[in-house]
Amino acid sequence: MIDHLNTLQRPIVAIDIPSGLDADTGKPLGTAIRASLTITFGLPKIGHLIPPGFDYVGKVKVIDIGYPQEIDGGGKNSYLSFRKRRDPKMVVHPSASNTHKGDYGHLLVIAGSVGKTGAAAMACQAALRMGQAWSPLPSRKA
Repeated sequence: MIDHLNTLQRPIVAIDIPSGLDADTGKPLGTAIRASLTITFGLPKIGHLIPPGFDYVGKVKVIDIGYPQEIDGGGKNSYLSFRKRRDPKMVVHPSASNTHKGDYGHLLVIAGSVGKTGAAAMACQAALRMGQAWSPLPSRKA
């Protein structure tokens, strides 16, 4: 059924997450719906925002369901902070799935000394994680 729906030239609206897409990893679990609009609740899922998930969700509309400010990013000590597009300083664009890490630049970390490599290791781990999911260049319409 999912394969058939994906061949139709009609808009597809997904509720919460497109069928067949893992909400945590953004990876299809076999075949997944390619939605033109995904309506989700409270906050976007990680799978909406990272590759390959963002290729399946289309435009994402988040519906407020009344999460407390401590959870939804509105509080000072919030558990999760989600930045909206209208905050231009905080916009991060997902990279296109058909690009290479070298298309977005390079990183050199010079840090640490003998016995004091923790900060250098953490900086490299953070760079690796960011490089897997994000690019500073706009690559698709949101």
